[in-house]
Amino acid sequence: MKKIILPIFMMLCMFSFSNAQELVFHFTFDDKLTDESTHAFELTPRPAEEGVYEGTIPTYEEGKYGKAIVLNGTGDWYDFNWRTKGDNTAPVLVNFNTEPVTACAWIYNTLLDENFKFNDTGLAEQQIIHIRDARVVLHIGFNDTTSTVGSWLSGAKVNPTHDPNNPFLIKRNEWQHVAVVSDPTTTPRTHAFYVDGVKVGETLEVSATGWTGYGYGFRIGAHRIDGQSLFTGKLDDVALFKGVLTQEQIQQVVNGNFGISSVKNVYADQFTVFPNPAKDHIQLAGVENVSQLALFSLDGRIVLTSSSKDFMDISSVASGNYFVRATLNDGNHVYKKVIVIK
Repeated sequence: MKKIILPIFMMLCMFSFSNAQELVFHFTFDDKLTDESTHAFELTPRPAEEGVYEGTIPTYEEGKYGKAIVLNGTGDWYDFNWRTKGDNTAPVLVNFNTEPVTACAWIYNTLLDENFKFNDTGLAEQQIIHIRDARVVLHIGFNDTTSTVGSWLSGAKVNPTHDPNNPFLIKRNEWQHVAVVSDPTTTPRTHAFYVDGVKVGETLEVSATGWTGYGYGFRIGAHRIDGQSLFTGKLDDVALFKGVLTQEQIQQVVNGNFGISSVKNVYADQFTVFPNPAKDHIQLAGVENVSQLALFSLDGRIVLTSSSKDFMDISSVASGNYFVRATLNDGNHVYKKVIVIK
């Protein structure tokens, strides 16, 4: 299970995204290639090609939260298709021409200088999320003096300019969170870039031409053209949202909270924990379809978990303030504060 660090304002109320925002996919890579969103997409490792490539074998190591997927930079990538290529009758999952999106991931980059493969602009790019048959949603890049996070959604590279002394430069051999917010609905159209939840740059795309459509799927860890811009290192919590996430919401994602609007406010209103204050046990009422309960300290540490849907033995828990998290069958969460008194 992923460690969930509770953001400060979640200590006051349940956090959820607005109705205009939707989680399209979220790959946690906790020893699996299945998407945690309601779509439940399944990533397919790059197959073997005789005399060319032996095939990608999924490898997992310690990640930022739980496990992470390892990409060797010499041929590994993962694909999934939400429709058949050329099938224009299938519903559109995301139309990047008309819909704002937010893409993000935890990255642990291990690319060595001697392995840089520079493109025609002098940048060694590594793709994180690429639309099949279309454009890059999220990438990072290095050159001799600086490093960037960017996107090619507008038909032109739109990396922010960094001061080489900027503490939010893309680094190597440490975990960093990167995000791009692309909004084709504004005038001019905009891209905003975030590292570790902090906005590090913004670009304006005045032209309405060049914004990609919707492709037919996604590639994780490489360019859609085989063998180009391969990611080297580890990826964790790779996700795409429809809609513009604010900096505050991106910070919640950095902190491990992927709750979305399908957690209705009525859940927060009806969800009760009793007794509260409690001594030896707590019970849950007011919400159905619970798959697991967890008790968190205020600094985000998991204290206890329970497979029961409505009961938790807290006899071993010290006095203090905690949060109870109920995980629903659809993957969403609701929270309540509880006081333990011995």
